[in-house]
Amino acid sequence: MKKIYIFIVLLTMVGLYSCLDDKGNYDYKESRKITISLPTQTVYLGDEVTFSPAIRYEEGADTLDYSFEWKLDKKTVSKERELKVIAEKIGGSKFQLIVTDDRSGETYTQITTMTVNSRFRSGFAVLYEKNGKSCIAHINHKEPVDADTEFTTYYELYKEMNGEDLGEKPVKMIEHFYFGGSPGEILVIQRGGQGTVEIDGNSMKKAMLTRDEFLDGKAPENLDVKTVSYPQYTNVLLNGDGKIYTRFFRDPNKTGFHSAAYNSDPVVLPGKPDYKIAAIIESAWQYAKHILLYDELNGRMIHLHCNYYNNTEDYNVLWSESDYPKGFVPLHDMGDMKLVYGSSFSNQYQGSCQHMLLLKNDAGDYVYQTFTVPSPIYPEDRGKVTISSSDGVFGFTGGQYITEKSKFWLLKSYAGRYLFFTGGANNDKLYYHDRSTGAVKVYADFEGRPIAALHPIKNNQQMGLGMEDGEFLLYDVTDATFISGQPKLIKSITGFGDRIVDVIYRYGASSWDM
Repeated sequence: MKKIYIFIVLLTMVGLYSCLDDKGNYDYKESRKITISLPTQTVYLGDEVTFSPAIRYEEGADTLDYSFEWKLDKKTVSKERELKVIAEKIGGSKFQLIVTDDRSGETYTQITTMTVNSRFRSGFAVLYEKNGKSCIAHINHKEPVDADTEFTTYYELYKEMNGEDLGEKPVKMIEHFYFGGSPGEILVIQRGGQGTVEIDGNSMKKAMLTRDEFLDGKAPENLDVKTVSYPQYTNVLLNGDGKIYTRFFRDPNKTGFHSAAYNSDPVVLPGKPDYKIAAIIESAWQYAKHILLYDELNGRMIHLHCNYYNNTEDYNVLWSESDYPKGFVPLHDMGDMKLVYGSSFSNQYQGSCQHMLLLKNDAGDYVYQTFTVPSPIYPEDRGKVTISSSDGVFGFTGGQYITEKSKFWLLKSYAGRYLFFTGGANNDKLYYHDRSTGAVKVYADFEGRPIAALHPIKNNQQMGLGMEDGEFLLYDVTDATFISGQPKLIKSITGFGDRIVDVIYRYGASSWDM
């Protein structure tokens, strides 16, 4: 027991000597706290973005004693005090800044976010021709739209973003979305250069050539895109010969715009072996799950129903259980009447949709009629037409002003009351038809300057015009202006090459009425 006691005393003395001999191996440093301020940023796609943290050091701290590390998705992207990045992707990104006190080893963390938007998501797009080449421009505007609204215009976007010419002989543009998708793509139909092309709606970069979107890469030899319709789950391409080609998406929200190919053979329609589709009439909202096809050869309207559970297209000639009103042109047998213009309005979400048709025969007689296509619950009801209390045949006295160059647009607001159209010998006058009164009036006279295109803004309160000579005009089309009888110009923008070909309003999301 005595030996154990002596051993403990000796061990204690050795430990005490070691402490006395310590020359500073445990020289602890005091904490020097810092405060980091790092604001969030909202920028545009393609911008170079700089994050400059504001750091407040406590007294005695030396800024050179700190190191920095930036992380994105847990990966280190920079070790500089300032972070410089290019906004390459639409959406939100979360950055983490870690500041380390190199003397004490203490770390301080701050998180910030960067939200990336596109300059081109919403606003007017202008397709124009310059020196024989197709060009596309975008016009941004702030809300609300009035005489004081700020507009910003970006010219020749496709060439700037892709480093190549868009093409030649431009015809028209179509913006489209998949179900719930945002943003959309822009289809540019053109006859020269690389032909019809899809463009990403955010970046304005080329997404796909239409000729490459057929099964096994085998496009029809006579491919001549006239228009394309994009109802839910189905795309319908109308060729110049009147034949249609389709493709089906089981879930485009997951698979994307170009995950399915068009069939290389044209669709076979019911009833008659030959057909010639001259026009596609869109539903006012793509969620209505149907479009109408005008078969000019057989004088009939055809209903296409599409849905996720129906991967083979369902076509039915429009039909009615009851007699049509007096003067109404039967939709299954239109006789000598030809379609001049058709549109839709007053639809319900995934429900019924009203349509209007402006028809004409060789004698110059016009018929303006409306009808409703309900959402079919049962397959046997597909293609059925009803005539609601607001439907029927309406007076139209504007036929004398219409020419082959006339452009049309039915305002979806006011229950489709106002039909705008261009006319006159030089297509230099903008008219509107009031369905409630049957009256046709001149909205604006451009005295020899032809109108190339018209398209309203998303709220249908303003109408954009593309003048053939390269000027874009934005007019007020509210009730107050109609009552005054005088056109109200909001904005004029020039610089669109040698001629404007088409103008569309880009809604930015599929939830807006088209």
